[in-house]
Amino acid sequence: MKKIIAIIVISVLSLAMIGCSCASCGCGGGQNVPSAKGEVSIAYDKAEIRDLLSYYQANQGYVVTFVPLEESTDFAKLSDSARVAVVKDEAVIEHLKAAGWIETEQWTEAQKASNEKLFGLTVLELPNESGASLNKDAVAALTRWLSGEAEPLDDLVTSEDFAALKN
Repeated sequence: MKKIIAIIVISVLSLAMIGCSCASCGCGGGQNVPSAKGEVSIAYDKAEIRDLLSYYQANQGYVVTFVPLEESTDFAKLSDSARVAVVKDEAVIEHLKAAGWIETEQWTEAQKASNEKLFGLTVLELPNESGASLNKDAVAALTRWLSGEAEPLDDLVTSEDFAALKN
């Protein structure tokens, strides 16, 4: 009898564990596991920005392709590999603007002000021929995240890993 009860208890606990691990019942430990929302290629000028964008990818569900901007980068041909840029260096910003990149309309003044207090980054994009954004949803999510609207970035801001990005 003890054996049957033990088997039943183990079975019930195993089924409960399997059910809760999928988070379909809302009891999955409070984990927010994003589903893939699409792919976006983001150019960056500092290694710390790539690390920061890795957090964005993990928490927002976008599949990010990273494109480093280096001294040898041909900004006129950058559109072949990236349509969004998150940069800090003023000289890089000027090179991108000269190549036709614009500050994204998704980047509101309030978000800019909030990000200036955090990391001081600039979000640029290369519009398509009609002037529209190809990555509108991804850029909107990115700007909300970088300004701390989508998720508080307090831990990242105080982290030594991102000290070089702080003003």
